[in-house]
Formats: sequence, C-alpha cells, structure tokens
Amino acid sequence: MHCLPTAFCHASTVLALPDGSLLCCWFGGTHEGESDVGIYLSRRTDAGWSEPKLLVNGAAANWNPVLFAGADGRLLLFYKQGQQIANWQTWLMQSTDNGETWSEPQELVPGDVSGGRGPVRNKPLRLASGRILAGASTEHGIWKAFADISDDDGVSWHKSSVVQIEGLQYQAGEKTADSNIAVSQQSFYGRGVICCCVAARALSIAAILQMTAKPGAVPTL
Repeated sequence: MHCLPTAFCHASTVLALPDGSLLCCWFGGTHEGESDVGIYLSRRTDAGWSEPKLLVNGAAANWNPVLFAGADGRLLLFYKQGQQIANWQTWLMQSTDNGETWSEPQELVPGDVSGGRGPVRNKPLRLASGRILAGASTEHGIWKAFADISDDDGVSWHKSSVVQIEGLQYQAGEKTADSNIAVSQQSFYGRGVICCCVAARALSIAAILQMTAKPGAVPTL
C-alpha cells in the first residue's frame, strides 16, 4: 500500500483468513463524523497490502467496522452509520469468498436507532455453546454498557441487561479544585470510568509501563 486514499482514517479491524492472508477494514474520509466517511478494505498477502477498496460510502457518516468469521465460513462485516453516535444504526455485509465480493448492506436490527447493535468496536466472543457475545453501549448521557447476544451465528440479536457500576452517579460529575491529575471529561459525562490523560511524549517508555501496570489504572495517552 503506497498511500491511504483519505486524509483521515481510524478504527482498523483485522481478520486472519484460512489461506494465511489478512483482511483489514477501517473508516476514512475528511474527518470523523463527516458525510464523506466510508469503510475501506485492504488485503495482505506475501506481495504486501493491496490498494484500499471503498466498500461503503453512504449519505451519512460511517464508523467502526468489525470483521468477524462466521461458524460456516462466512465473513461478516459490521459497521455503524449515522451523524450522531447516540442514534447510530448497525449495518452488516457478508462474504462467502473470503472477502473477494460482498453482499449489499442490510440493517442488523431493522429500525433500531438506540446507538448501535452487535459489536461496537471490538470483535465479538464466541462461546463453546456457539453463542456470540458482542460488547456494546448506549451513549445517551453517561455511557452504559451491555452485551448483545446472538444464538444463530449473527443472524438475530437480543440485548442483555445494562451493566452499571454500583455507587456511580450516572447523572452528574464532581470537580475537585485541589487535584493536579488531568482527567478526561468523558470520565464524568461519557464513559463512566476514570480516564487519566497524559501527554505520551512527556513520558519515558518505562514511566508509561509503570503507570499502566498499576491495578485499576486506565490511562489515555
């Protein structure tokens, strides 16, 4: 791959194929959330990475592709669509020839605009029973996590109950005047976890490793 086709790219997902090649998808465009942001794909073989191919370029912004292998050999590509994250819809494309060709996009859960269904960013987990668990969240105010569940290899999905942290105030944040620790605003009004913000270039590798090794530390570099 000589160069990327867009000024901005983000949220890559990689899937290893039976023949030893790799597929990689990401979203790219002018900037995150813009209407020209599409889903791109490239394949890695012994010859290197192929030139990126635009798979999805709808009227609304596209986000967070996730590649996943079905139990029957299908390749599944989940992605989000919509200008506002809180109103995302999840769409699905499928391939039966290792990513050479793809089906037309179909809505994963028709009519759902709750902020996205199925996998949001990371690959799902497949349990020994065959059940698929996909980590997800709603982003209305404080973000709340849940697992989306499929018992038919990704055809249909149903939500778990919401996972909340006991004792966490989900409506308001608190500011402490005497603290010198930089904390992401999303710690209080977004993700619901404390995210320490530091400038990576101001830290040595040893300092970063020491910080991330501490129990409970969730640094954002």
